[in-house]
Amino acid sequence: MLKGAIVTLDAMGCQRTIAKQITEQEADYVLAVKENQRRLYKSLQQTFSQAETRQFKAMTYSQHTTVDGDHGRIETRHYTVLPLMYLHQFKCRWKGLQSLVQVEAQRAIKGGAISYEKRYYISSLPMNAERIGHAIRAHWRIENTLH
Repeated sequence: MLKGAIVTLDAMGCQRTIAKQITEQEADYVLAVKENQRRLYKSLQQTFSQAETRQFKAMTYSQHTTVDGDHGRIETRHYTVLPLMYLHQFKCRWKGLQSLVQVEAQRAIKGGAISYEKRYYISSLPMNAERIGHAIRAHWRIENTLH
């Protein structure tokens, strides 16, 4: 039984049946969204792009930023979470869906190289960038120790 847990899965696990199973076991999910869910992925990209263009003016959102330094690099992650109301058309497809997540990650490596990427997630957790960001980071800490 998963009751009370937060299940994090990479894009391969971003499936409606999996989200349904997790919520039916009274747990929450944070699922990475990539192009295997093309319509959802494009909708997330467009929604966050429009929100950024408007500088989130008159919008409901939550943000949190973390900075970590390790192994000769500094990584800054900026988490932005929007409530489902901005993409309400996905409510019926994804059981329990409440939050839309964008993570902007910047990695500065000693010697000057800088990389930048945006990642997207959906979650059954309420809109709280710090809590969702913590769940995402915990997932990657575990994943990195397995490699």
